[in-house]
Amino acid sequence: MVSPWALVVVLLFSTTQLILPGSASDVDFSTLPQCAWNDCFPFHSTSIGCTQFSLSCFCNALAPINCAAKNCTGNNWYAVEDWFDQQCPNPPNVTLVTLPECSRACIRDALIPQYCAAQLSRTCFCRLQTQFMGLESCLEEGCNVTSSAANETLADFYRTTCIYDPSADGNGYDPNADGTPTGPGGSTGVPQDEVAYAPSQGGESPADRLNLIIGLAAGFGSLIASSIGGYVFMHKCVGPSSP
Repeated sequence: MVSPWALVVVLLFSTTQLILPGSASDVDFSTLPQCAWNDCFPFHSTSIGCTQFSLSCFCNALAPINCAAKNCTGNNWYAVEDWFDQQCPNPPNVTLVTLPECSRACIRDALIPQYCAAQLSRTCFCRLQTQFMGLESCLEEGCNVTSSAANETLADFYRTTCIYDPSADGNGYDPNADGTPTGPGGSTGVPQDEVAYAPSQGGESPADRLNLIIGLAAGFGSLIASSIGGYVFMHKCVGPSSP
């Protein structure tokens, strides 16, 4: 007869694999302001072009905290920026050198210090898509270009600065025209992905669910063991039945 505890161990192992597909390693998400939890978690490293949440990849990814821009506004957003600065003391900045020189001063003055304190960090700039795209007049008046040309210039700059393109680096996997996924060096397969969960989602984290399952499995195992023990005891007391 298979030991009931062996069945419990198999159950726990299988369940753990299902509910804990990954966890953040180098980046401390436990202190990320709560306003970001609903939109950012579960946070897949591949969503920002990383195979795992190493600080080197996370801190240099395109807009790694853009997911927080919707619900984290005002002082809450500054708290998110403070959290990012703690994780990444030297965040990359946005330079305007690829924009026409005749527009740069106008654009910079429109964004600093009203939206970004002293410099255009990428985390600050990339949450300002609406504001940035509204600066067409800086090109129309400063560079004497048409509205459509100004819009295209701003859209191209924002896209290359802030939007992750999985085909642009070696971390992502970009499907070919035939749908076959390809990785670095032409390899095929599924990209590695690390998943970070909110400290609490709906009052129940993956750890909470694991503890619940462990408790249920332990209770189930105890019930089986007690039943077997009771059966053995009764069998000894009554004796084997006559044929």
